[in-house]
Amino acid sequence: MSLAIAQEIKRCWVIGIDFSEEMLKLSRINLVKYPEGKRIHLQYGNAMDLNFADDFFDCAVLAFSLRNVDDISHVLKEIKRVVSPDGIVITSDISKPEYPFFFQLYYYFYHLVPRVRKMISGQKGPYNYLPTLLLIFLTVFN
Repeated sequence: MSLAIAQEIKRCWVIGIDFSEEMLKLSRINLVKYPEGKRIHLQYGNAMDLNFADDFFDCAVLAFSLRNVDDISHVLKEIKRVVSPDGIVITSDISKPEYPFFFQLYYYFYHLVPRVRKMISGQKGPYNYLPTLLLIFLTVFN
């Protein structure tokens, strides 16, 4: 997501935050392939307690992260704190589909992803939680 933002908005600096050191390590390796990677700083962090001053950012983008926190409301308050009052907050995450057909399709897909990953890598992986997550994750924005 950080790379896509830096590629689209040419005059910006991007700070990418993740709670997984391994994901940050892989991302740093990938970013050196792109000139925009020079405008991206990746750092370890926790969305529940961001290490930035109030009103620090002009924009915040949360990509598939709300599903991984214990307290969505707290995270949104923390994001509001670090984004300037005239700033923009964008979230992108999964939600539970309302229509039965789409729910079955999503549920099937989220059962399929962990199995495909295991077939490719030979290992169980971080996607094993997706079927359960889909059942419990509720859309915050109605």
